[in-house]
Amino acid sequence: REICKKYPDMNVYMENMFDTRPYDLANLGERMKDVKNFGICFDYAHAYLSNTFLSEWAKILSPYIKHVHINDNDKAGDWHWALGDGTIDWNVFARLREMYFADATVLIEMNSIELICLLSRLLKPRGWFNTGSDYSDEPSSRSFFCFS
Repeated sequence: REICKKYPDMNVYMENMFDTRPYDLANLGERMKDVKNFGICFDYAHAYLSNTFLSEWAKILSPYIKHVHINDNDKAGDWHWALGDGTIDWNVFARLREMYFADATVLIEMNSIELICLLSRLLKPRGWFNTGSDYSDEPSSRSFFCFS
């Protein structure tokens, strides 16, 4: 609460890092729901590494998710692979996103500049890629994708 109060113009997110279930983060989200600039960062690839169904993660955390991290892996480690290079089913992600966290911003975390450039060229025509900081009410801005 102190950090959120000290920096009211900055969003503060708590990410699922080594969590095996979503309940502790959901409890934190519930306790902090009155703090406008606090939210949960749902790292989908981290959740995939757990033994908890991704649908359970999404449903339980949905009231508090403001930001999402995605990348691919093989369920053995958090490799930050390009989407499609691992075993995550991205059709499931698309359905869960639509159902539970459609308004959350999304960051694609990848470890290859070549793949980042390719992916940005593929996503930009679809309105999924925005390199600016304009968070207007346009759907493409809510689907903000950037890379690290």
